[in-house]
Amino acid sequence: MTIINAIIMGISTLAVGLATALGLVVFAAMPPVMAGVSAIMIMLALVQIQLLMTRARRRLGLHGKMRALLKANSRLSEEVLDLREQVESQINSLSRLEQQDAMIIEEHVTPLRTSTERLGDEVRAINAVNSELTEGFIANGKKLDGFAKLLKRLEKKQKNLAQDLAGISRTAPAQTVKGDAPASAAPEASEASGPAAREQAPAAAGNPPARRRDKTPQAAPMEPARLELIRNAMAQNRMDLFLQPIVTLPQRKVRYYEAFTRLHTAQGETIMPDEYLPVAEKSGQMANVDNLLLFRAVKVLRRLADRNRKVGIFCNISPASLTDVAFFPQLMEFLEQNRKLAGILNFEFPQSMISGFGPMEFESLAALGELGFRFSLDQVTSLNADFQKLNELGFRYIKLDADILLNRMNEADTWVHTADLADLMQRHGLHLIAEKVETENTVLDLLDFNVDLAQGYLFGKPAQVRDDILSRKPVKATLKMAS
Repeated sequence: MTIINAIIMGISTLAVGLATALGLVVFAAMPPVMAGVSAIMIMLALVQIQLLMTRARRRLGLHGKMRALLKANSRLSEEVLDLREQVESQINSLSRLEQQDAMIIEEHVTPLRTSTERLGDEVRAINAVNSELTEGFIANGKKLDGFAKLLKRLEKKQKNLAQDLAGISRTAPAQTVKGDAPASAAPEASEASGPAAREQAPAAAGNPPARRRDKTPQAAPMEPARLELIRNAMAQNRMDLFLQPIVTLPQRKVRYYEAFTRLHTAQGETIMPDEYLPVAEKSGQMANVDNLLLFRAVKVLRRLADRNRKVGIFCNISPASLTDVAFFPQLMEFLEQNRKLAGILNFEFPQSMISGFGPMEFESLAALGELGFRFSLDQVTSLNADFQKLNELGFRYIKLDADILLNRMNEADTWVHTADLADLMQRHGLHLIAEKVETENTVLDLLDFNVDLAQGYLFGKPAQVRDDILSRKPVKATLKMAS
């Protein structure tokens, strides 16, 4: 490129020199005007030639650059091809290595996988056997508990029998002494050697009287006058409402009341439930008793609501009322029109009665539950229950004697420790209420076991609700039987 530029510059210098020499010869013979015009023309021609030569020089430069780019491109293409070949060879080698590794891994992993699956099957079989053994241990444990209780009862009976035999053996010498008496006295002696004598002789000898061997001693029948007194009190609805508080722990704030009913005679004598309830059950008047209890409990709830006190009430209902074709539809109608009481009005049933429920009773429970009312399980003696099933039935509270909870859990037919019972019930939506709390030490023990609801004489005895409170304000949609 430099050589070409030098040649062009040389040609340009030669041309200028020739033109100058020629101009001096030619222009000398020309008139001045023509000489000037010719000089301008020649100058323009030279400028044009210079432009063409410059353009040619640039074009030659571009061609050189293009050739250099083409050469570089060709070299780059060759390098790319070489790189591609190298990459392909690397990929091929890697694929071969992967295939070899896969074959090696498969050779080693397949036996491991097979052994792992075999071990998994064995573990599942062991777990199944363990679960069966655990269930068997639990069942056998419960049976052993039952056998232990039965053995204790048999030991008591054996002891009673030994005492009876001892009493008989002590009375035998006395009879032989009496046998020396005249023959006319023999009948009296034989009568004296009967059961009465066997009971009196040990007592006379300074020993405790022998226990009777009756399994279920029959209660003495109620006197006809007393029975008539109870019937008259029920017929005239002489029933009083009593409330006992259920408090929160440790605050001891009243959260609920349990409602009780007691009869009174015309002379003001109080008749306790254990006296009149059997009479009401036999005479078919339990629905009337439950009706009066519910009617008055609702009045109390309304009085508490007027004072802005968020307190609930537990009402005991007899299973007979759940199947009473005359009472239960009225109860449902009453509760339907007072659905806002759901959540503060709870129905309570003894555990022994729940275990005897049939399809009709459970249907009645479901109907009450659909209205939003909840239930409490009372008089609990066995904790061998399905807590989740109780929750599904609508139960939210379980009452347990504080003495059983703290000292006699082995009698409650459960494997749950006392410290875990309240938390276990809460996981199933149930609240544990400790009953019959009478001392401060009992409260401290209950707090150690996370019990947050309690009832007992320590917090308040059942107190009678005054008649003026029950008669101040009528209850909307009252039951017909409560009139």
